[in-house]
Amino acid sequence: MVVLTSISPTHILGDIQNTAMSTWHAAGYKVYSLNSKEEIELIKDKYPFVTFVPDNRCYENKALHGKTYISIASFFDFGETLTDNVIAIVNSDIHLKYDKVIMDKITGIINKNGFVIGKRYNYVESFNDGRIEGAGIDFFCVNRECLPCFPRTYQFVMGQCWWDYWLPTLALKCGIPLFKIIHPLLYHKRHPLQWSQELWYKLADLFCQDTGTVFNRRVPQQASTIIHNTFYDKAIPIR
Repeated sequence: MVVLTSISPTHILGDIQNTAMSTWHAAGYKVYSLNSKEEIELIKDKYPFVTFVPDNRCYENKALHGKTYISIASFFDFGETLTDNVIAIVNSDIHLKYDKVIMDKITGIINKNGFVIGKRYNYVESFNDGRIEGAGIDFFCVNRECLPCFPRTYQFVMGQCWWDYWLPTLALKCGIPLFKIIHPLLYHKRHPLQWSQELWYKLADLFCQDTGTVFNRRVPQQASTIIHNTFYDKAIPIR
């Protein structure tokens, strides 16, 4: 498995990403971070275990969204250049509480062209007080050979909303078997939210266009709950 992420130089919790990504590295997984060239110069020395990959499309996202966010589709493009078959896209502040049995099951599912999603456990002081996230998805794992199934809609970006619903919804539409981690494997220290409400509405419209979803008269907040429950309830638990 290789881990693809985008490390933010301005995370609200400072070095939490270093601690989080080091757990993946310690488990034996190679970690790649896609960033702008300027960001890489700022942070590369703090992350000697991370391979940084410059991404030029992020400058288009700055014009669209106001910041040099990394497109989720850029992870697809980069993943296709790798030789590893098991590709994981993970938010940069997610800690891995390694469990060999669960990770081996995930690898087995991916080798059979399944798609695995995972929710984080939010904690305050330690993993012991962690509580499972109600809505967001932070871990996505797919076989490299399945990446061409996903459209190159570059407006969905890491650090903002809807892409975590976009990916599993598309996997189901592509006929890729969807699985979910129910074991406490992924942990995240609570912090104030950093996503844009304006972009939330903008990307909700894009989600509808890309997936053929119709909100009818529901507001996006109501529709997002239905969308989440639709794919999450269909996902097969990994036991």
